[in-house]
Amino acid sequence: MGYIGNQSSEAYSSVDKQVITGNGGTAYTLSHSVANANEIEVFVNNVRQEPGIAYTVSAGTSLAMTGNVESTDDFYVVFQGKAVQTATHPSDAPLTASQINADNLRLDGNTISSTDTNGDITLDPNGTGDTVMTGSGGQVTVDENGHITSKQSLDVATAGGRIIGASNRGTVSQIDLAQTTSSADGGYIRFLTCNSGSTNPTERMRLLSGGGLTFNGDTAAANALDDYEEGTFTPVFQQGLTSAGYSTQIGTYIKIGRQVICSIQLRATSGTENNSHIYVGGLPFTITNDVDHSFGAFWTYNGGFWTSSANTSFLGLRNQTNLAFYKQVDGGSIVGTNSNVAANLNADLRIVVVYRAD
Repeated sequence: MGYIGNQSSEAYSSVDKQVITGNGGTAYTLSHSVANANEIEVFVNNVRQEPGIAYTVSAGTSLAMTGNVESTDDFYVVFQGKAVQTATHPSDAPLTASQINADNLRLDGNTISSTDTNGDITLDPNGTGDTVMTGSGGQVTVDENGHITSKQSLDVATAGGRIIGASNRGTVSQIDLAQTTSSADGGYIRFLTCNSGSTNPTERMRLLSGGGLTFNGDTAAANALDDYEEGTFTPVFQQGLTSAGYSTQIGTYIKIGRQVICSIQLRATSGTENNSHIYVGGLPFTITNDVDHSFGAFWTYNGGFWTSSANTSFLGLRNQTNLAFYKQVDGGSIVGTNSNVAANLNADLRIVVVYRAD
C-alpha cells in the first residue's frame, strides 16, 4: 500500500527500568552497567534526582545516593542508554526470524526457530564448550545468490566437524574445521571437494595446526609447505681480493623449504688482488653438506669481471656460505691475480644462485 509521509516503523523500543527497594542506606547495585551517572535517571517518590549531586555511579553498577533511601520510598532507576526492543524482518526479505531461544538454534528454510531435538544447528546451550555447532541430519545451504536453502548439511563441531556448501553446478565443497586430539599432527583444517551426494570427498588442501600446508591428499610431513621466507643479505669477496671496498653489494633471496634462490650484484672499487681462489661469500644460509644437492650459480651479467673468452662458472661449496670461481674447460680454480680478471676486480658481477640448505 502507498504511504503519505514516513512509513511505519518495523522496530519498537522502550527504555529499561529497575525498581529498587530501599535499605535505609545509600549504597545500591544497578542491574546493568553504565559509564556514568548521566546514563540513568533516578527517581525517589517520583521526584527525579540530579546526577552527580543526589547520586553518583562507580564501577559501572555501584549506585551511591547522597541521602538515605527507606524501604517505604518509591525508588526506581530508568536506564537511558539501554533499550529493550523487538524487530520483525521485512516480509519481502529472504530470511524471517520467528523465534530465537538460548536452548538451541534451528534454521529451517527461511525461518530461524528454537528446538531441543533434531536441530539443524545446535549452539552450546550450557557454555560447556562440548559443542560449538552440530548438524544432526540438518540441511542448511547458502547458495550463490546469498539465499539460505536446505539442500546440504552444515555441521560445525569441536571434533570431526565440517562445513559443506553446495552450488547449482552439482559440486559440493566441504571444509573440515577440526579433528580429534588423537590426530598424529595435533589437528588440522581440510578443504575437500566431492560430487553431489558422494560420501567420499577428495582432500585438496590441509592446514596443519603446527603450521604448514599439504596438497591433494599428500599428508607426508616432509612434503608440507611449512617454510617460506624472503630477505636480503650482503655479498662480499671472501677470497681473491684483500681490503676490498665496494660500490655495490646487493643480495636478495627466497627460501622455500630447503631450496634457496639468491640474486647477487657485486662491484668492488678498491682492494688488492691476491693469488687465492676467488670466493663470493655471505650467502644467507649454509649450503648443504650433501654432495648431490650443493648445486651452483650462473651468470646473469658480466660487466668486465672476466675478460677471457673461456667459459667460467661458480660452484656452491658444501657446508659453507661461499661460491667458488672455476674454469669450465678443465675445472681449474680462478684466483684473484688471474690476468683475465679485471684490475682490482673493479667490474660488475651479477649471478643467480640455486642451492639446498640442510
